[in-house]
Amino acid sequence: GAKVTMVLLIFVVLMVLTGGTLIGLYQSAKKPMQKMEEVYVAHSEIRNQQRQLRQEQMMEEGQAPTKPRFNINIPLGSGKRAEQEDGLQTDSFFNAKRKKEEELERLRQAQEDTEKGRAAMREKLELERAEQKRQEQQRAEQTAALAHDLKTPLAIITGNADLLAEDENLTEAQKAQIAAMQRAAEKADRYLQTLRTVNTAETSPQEPMQRVQVQEILTRCANDAKLLCDNKNIQFVLNNAMENARTIPAQRQALGRALDNILENAVRFTPAGGTITLDAVEKGQEIVFTVTDTGPGFSPEALQKAGRELFTTDAARGQHWGLGLAAARRTAQTHNGTLTVSNGENGGGKVELRVRR
Repeated sequence: GAKVTMVLLIFVVLMVLTGGTLIGLYQSAKKPMQKMEEVYVAHSEIRNQQRQLRQEQMMEEGQAPTKPRFNINIPLGSGKRAEQEDGLQTDSFFNAKRKKEEELERLRQAQEDTEKGRAAMREKLELERAEQKRQEQQRAEQTAALAHDLKTPLAIITGNADLLAEDENLTEAQKAQIAAMQRAAEKADRYLQTLRTVNTAETSPQEPMQRVQVQEILTRCANDAKLLCDNKNIQFVLNNAMENARTIPAQRQALGRALDNILENAVRFTPAGGTITLDAVEKGQEIVFTVTDTGPGFSPEALQKAGRELFTTDAARGQHWGLGLAAARRTAQTHNGTLTVSNGENGGGKVELRVRR
């Protein structure tokens, strides 16, 4: 028993001596390890700050932030969380950038489609204008050729009718027939002259705009209309509410011809004993010329086709070709105005010509 006790005592003494040595060694090695860990942590924080500054700079410049290839903060246990936050931030940036690019692409495509639509519309309008101009030119040439071809036979008819009328041995019936031929030839000649006037107005250079006195145009047109009315025993009335010195920008000859055409149309269809009235008033920014008559008025067909060229109607106002009113309508449009055809409250035709003053 004494030997065993001695062995145990020796063993305990050795353990105490050995443990103290190991503890001393551990304490000696622990301090440098703590120092190294502090240095590593400080270095990691510096690297993290540098990386964060670099990513912020790249985002400001519109570049995608780079994803870290390894976790610097692994020793502190926060690197995984930092990596996840960086990943979420990077995904959010890419999603926002992709949406912005998609929106810009949609806007670019919409703008491109709009430009294509405008270009197609411009091309279509140019083609339509070119086609309309070609048709108008073709119609003008055909009209000029027709007027030229009708001139010779009409002159022959008129000349022969005049020669026959000089024969003193004609019976009353023959004289009446020749007189009817002469009236028909004169009517045909008026239509031909109107046709030439319309065609010349379309193909000739336009008369320049200038300041003209409304009173001057009204006086000339009224004098010519009164002569026509006197030949048919028609009363002519002029109601001029314009100032004597009132001037407007107008094509002097074209505006005068437009009023002449309207008045001649009224004289043609007003019976003897009737009345034709020309009113001139100023309404706002427009000068309004109104011609009314006590004739049969316009038929529904004539009201619908008024202002068109070469239309015919066999209604109340007789067969009509629409040349004079068509020329007047173009003149109104040239003066930024309108031409309106209607029937008066008490019957009879009413034509209103408006021009800007």
